[in-house]
Amino acid sequence: MHVSTEDYHGPSAVTWASDYVMRKVHEKYVGIEMRILESSLAKLLGTPQPLYLPYREYEFWSCRILASGQQVQTLEAGQVSSTGQYEHDHANDIQFVAHDVIPSSDFSKLHVKRGQLLYSQNTKEPLCDAAAIQNEELLLFQMTIGLTHDFVEGKFARYCTVARQHNLERVRFIYVVPFLGKFKVPKKQIDIFKNNTSGINVRLEVAEIRPRRL
Repeated sequence: MHVSTEDYHGPSAVTWASDYVMRKVHEKYVGIEMRILESSLAKLLGTPQPLYLPYREYEFWSCRILASGQQVQTLEAGQVSSTGQYEHDHANDIQFVAHDVIPSSDFSKLHVKRGQLLYSQNTKEPLCDAAAIQNEELLLFQMTIGLTHDFVEGKFARYCTVARQHNLERVRFIYVVPFLGKFKVPKKQIDIFKNNTSGINVRLEVAEIRPRRL
């Protein structure tokens, strides 16, 4: 018996009942993937000496959490204690209207993407992994799973110049970390922000976005 493959025509693409249904299915699929990634990150970061450190995965995941509309609390980095830990001061919040993260090779178009988080695809970007303009503030995010992190003062000064040119009110530099109590902001960096000479209000902050297991 000969059967032609033409007898088994199928749809070449999914036909959705509406755009709303399509978005909901996509959100559910992405949500499942993100929960699996979160659980994997929690396992790796909870291992004393993991074989692999998920730097880029944490960057991507925490960017998605910020862009999801979740309210995230930040703490200003104040004085450094005798143990080297920064002391918490003045809690602030960050909350975006939910949107998709925008991959970007540079941040030069931030002013036309207000309220949206741009995630850097430039591996040579020396200062931050993501950035956004919201509520007349320039937000610069450095995601890290390390115990501390370098800071490029000259690059930050250039961002402050751009913020002034666009008549923004403040520049906030925010470390995003999985464990607030383990991260140390260098005293030199705290002093740079305290002795601010950029001509615009600046703020140095730390936010904890901790992945959890399923």
